[in-house]
Amino acid sequence: IFCTVGVGLMAGLINKNEVAPVAPPTTTTTPAKTTTTTTVQNPVTSAANPTTPDTTSPDTTVSATTGDTGQPSGPWTSIRLPPYLVPTHYVVDLRPVLEPDSTGKYWFNGTSEAKFIVAQPTNYIYIHSNKLSYSKVENAVVPKTAHWLYDVNQYLVVELVEQMVGGGEYSLLTEFQGELADDLGGLYRSSYINSAGNQVVIATTQMQPTDARKAFPCFDEPALKATFDISLSHKPPYFALSNTPNNPPIPPQTPAGEYTKTKFKRTVKMSTYLLAFVVCDFDFVESQTTSGTQTRIYARPQQIAAGNANYSAGITPKILEYFEGYFNVSYPLAKSGIHSFIISPLFSFLVKLPTISIFILQFNIDIRTVLCSAHLMDQFVVSDLQRALNVDGLVSSRPIVAENVNTPSDINALFDTISYSKGACIIRMINQFAGEAAFKLGLENYLKEYAYGPVNHTQLFAFWSDAIDTTGGQNPTNSFATAMQSWTLQMGNPVVTLTRGGSGVVATQQRFLLDPNADKSQPPSPFGYIWTVPLWYSTQSDPSVKLTWMYPNQDTTLTGVASSDYIIGNYGGFGYYLVNYDNDNWMKIIDQLNNDYTKIEAKTRGQLIYDSFSLARAGELHYNISLSLTEFLKSDFYYVPWESGLDSLGYLDQMLGRSKVYGVYSSYLLSLVEPLYQNVTWVDGGSHLDQYQRVNAIWTACSYGHLDCITNAMTQFNQWKTTGNNNITANLRTSVYCNAVRYGGSDNWDFLWGKYQVESNSQEKAKLEYGLSCTRSPWVVRRFLDFIVANDSAVRKQDASSVFQDLCYNEYARDITWDFLRGNWDFIYGVYGTGFFSFSGIISSCTSHFSTQFELQELEAFKAENADQLGSGVSSVDQALEKTKTNIQWRADYEDIVFAWLSDRV
Repeated sequence: IFCTVGVGLMAGLINKNEVAPVAPPTTTTTPAKTTTTTTVQNPVTSAANPTTPDTTSPDTTVSATTGDTGQPSGPWTSIRLPPYLVPTHYVVDLRPVLEPDSTGKYWFNGTSEAKFIVAQPTNYIYIHSNKLSYSKVENAVVPKTAHWLYDVNQYLVVELVEQMVGGGEYSLLTEFQGELADDLGGLYRSSYINSAGNQVVIATTQMQPTDARKAFPCFDEPALKATFDISLSHKPPYFALSNTPNNPPIPPQTPAGEYTKTKFKRTVKMSTYLLAFVVCDFDFVESQTTSGTQTRIYARPQQIAAGNANYSAGITPKILEYFEGYFNVSYPLAKSGIHSFIISPLFSFLVKLPTISIFILQFNIDIRTVLCSAHLMDQFVVSDLQRALNVDGLVSSRPIVAENVNTPSDINALFDTISYSKGACIIRMINQFAGEAAFKLGLENYLKEYAYGPVNHTQLFAFWSDAIDTTGGQNPTNSFATAMQSWTLQMGNPVVTLTRGGSGVVATQQRFLLDPNADKSQPPSPFGYIWTVPLWYSTQSDPSVKLTWMYPNQDTTLTGVASSDYIIGNYGGFGYYLVNYDNDNWMKIIDQLNNDYTKIEAKTRGQLIYDSFSLARAGELHYNISLSLTEFLKSDFYYVPWESGLDSLGYLDQMLGRSKVYGVYSSYLLSLVEPLYQNVTWVDGGSHLDQYQRVNAIWTACSYGHLDCITNAMTQFNQWKTTGNNNITANLRTSVYCNAVRYGGSDNWDFLWGKYQVESNSQEKAKLEYGLSCTRSPWVVRRFLDFIVANDSAVRKQDASSVFQDLCYNEYARDITWDFLRGNWDFIYGVYGTGFFSFSGIISSCTSHFSTQFELQELEAFKAENADQLGSGVSSVDQALEKTKTNIQWRADYEDIVFAWLSDRV
């Protein structure tokens, strides 16, 4: 069920400013004369005859070298493009060849014209280019002296014989070729098995964040927006899709084996990373909005025939209409299309919306009226808030507005939990204290003012501040912008401590770190790790939620709290911070939860569990309190507290999995889940949170050895094996598959593998993948790993990263998988090294359980041995090292304490 809608309004995650100041060259710098010709294995085809290789072109691209650096010197050594080259329009013509050459490789050929305005005189053009070979590079007005590739920053650099005139418009004309690899970036190759059992190769794109340059040479920074004329050549039965309708339409019939060209209408002004196109033979199901915008869902023909796209077809127009109404912005394109490789309707709003340099926004808006139940935002607490706080509690975290971005890999690394989840949390916090009316008004005015233009976050903050004043709200006294800078320009988050003293409750704050031995002042912050905190709180006798502001270097006292009352801070979980209390207040909260948990709303119940376990892990709260806070779950069957509890206890599971404590820990988990398991059934139904909770109950019960649960899972699986009819409820298939493999023999694994190889539904394949990862047999694990990396693997590369992660979370497979990954790191880096989420996910999942000195030394050696092959995963490795050290200390400090508490309860 699709219940969380993220709207990306993202541009320069690189620095505080959209365009870094780069001084234009004032003198001609001739690159070193020592050059190495780039090998072109399959030369670019000529423009006159795109099917015939042009091997006579004298204009072969070279890579220049200077001194010992191996690269030329000049202003192109900056990671940022110069502000004096401003793109206006691109004409791009691409031909992906969907048949392999004699070596088994696939290629695409292309031509491009990049038009740009020169703001200041210069005799250099440098433009982004990655893994492209050129047979033609020229300026339409000024002849060139030379051109070369500066690979460090992925630039094509062109030196001209004389300077271009300031204010003039110029064009860079290129002919090029790139490999149509299956590397999931830029213009790349994918494939599927059709209903006849044959492999079908298609071409598709993934431009975000820095891979448009891998499809054609471009000024590949989000702030440098332009319009695009795209043409794609293809053979029947293939057709082409892009951001805009084709113009003119594809000819109705094209002779077999011959290419036809689809030309698309000019786009609106947009960032390069929003460009998308595909060449495929998919089918579609069509619908439209009430205003007439065409929407199509593209998928493999058998998926369309099976009706698997019907839900998306029905909900997409509603989503578009909802956002049109919410933003008060008309959908800017004539059509909207979704397929499994391009998701464009939501992101197509971005072409009109101004870019924001710090956030991927997940709005706390009433999208639940379109998609799901009224409890949609309850999930946010566990899916985003707690996820972000877990990362921000590390010294190796970073501010939302990033500094020290020096390479393309650094840019890729910014597409992380801090950008996505923390950015969403800050937006949600703003929405809560500003109020819905001010939030929408500020956003609406901002979008109208800066449509199609680049901006930075301070401009958005100014509009929100004005809207709060307009609607009669109250801005922080130190100004909206000042308050928000403490959240966007420094890493981390505070823990607010509420203690009784004098005439009220005193609120204090300090930086929260999971490592109790870490230096809270490092790395240095211009704000001294003090925040302007919107403190929401509620008390036992007055359950209304009140807001007060905590300002830097000012005491905050909450009055009117009865001495017999408990007080709960961050009520509703809207603030991006943790809350601690004196022991007496904690015990009052625990008593309330045990006596009548409904007096405290669900998001807050979940956040209380999360805060207590995080504080205990950091040595700021005794584990007896945090563990006691889970006992009410025997009565509370609501999803959010349970999900928060399972996530928090999951850390103990990782630390204790191979210790003396695990026996009593498993028994305690079984005692917690038993009432919940008895409360649910194996028949699916209810709200989406009810369905999630049923999965939680059955998954937890089976995982910790509940006999009735295991018996049910095995019975349903065996019925499928015996009859050939899979009647297992869709939402429970992952649990059934996993437990059948976990507790069954290798024949169950072989049965699933056979089903996996012929399954065409991507959702079902994901469930089968997870089930396959649950095996306890070492030889089956190793065989599965070999299957994954085989050249003809049934596991697609875009799916393999999640399989590696699943295996690493399997107690019986994690060591084998980690050893395998290290031994095949060249392969892992080559496939996933530029994609942050997949790459960082592999690293974090496979090291999350590390808690011994041996494992720490192993991880340190891994980092040293692969220092040049970590790419966007550098920060993930650093975080893994920090977590491992903390884990080692945790086991030394708390393992026996947890053992004692659990032993008393079991």
